[in-house]
Amino acid sequence: MAHILPTDANTDQIALIENLQRVDLSPVEEAEGIRRLIETHEYNQEAVGDLLGRSRTEVNTTLTLLRLHASIRSDCVTSHNDVPKAVLLELARMEEVDQLSLWLKVKKGELTAREAREYRAKLQRAGDPATTKAPVRNVTAKKFIAGLPKLEESLSAGIEAVADKGVAKLRADERAKLEALKARLADYAQQLETLLAG
Repeated sequence: MAHILPTDANTDQIALIENLQRVDLSPVEEAEGIRRLIETHEYNQEAVGDLLGRSRTEVNTTLTLLRLHASIRSDCVTSHNDVPKAVLLELARMEEVDQLSLWLKVKKGELTAREAREYRAKLQRAGDPATTKAPVRNVTAKKFIAGLPKLEESLSAGIEAVADKGVAKLRADERAKLEALKARLADYAQQLETLLAG
């Protein structure tokens, strides 16, 4: 099927579109390529779909894979690019801590898309603490800033406790929770940076 490229398409755009039409791309590489087209060349999802001969829904679904934890995305590109897209999509719809705890099973080929979907539904039904956010109390900027020393102290003590135990002795689920916390802290740091710059 031939797709008409924009008349002002440059070499980078053409190369990227051609790369996205390769059959040997992993689903994550495809999602990252689509994101690059959208961000770098200012296409919307519908325009990308037209260029690639796919529906906007297909493009949107593929972009869901970008919600996977960074280490899982990296694994998918390097050594586990044969993981079915349906399994990855189910993982991407979970909280990062759950993604990481299931990833070992996925790498071993021990988790089907149906099983992952059932696991995700079970988490939602049970209101698992890992996926249910605690209700936010009425916090003002003043209260938040006043509470920062206590937060810092708790984090510092927690990190020391983990260091004393030894990272090598952590269970897979404990390591996954720390990875998820690290990702959330990085996200908070980015949000703070934006706030302070503004």
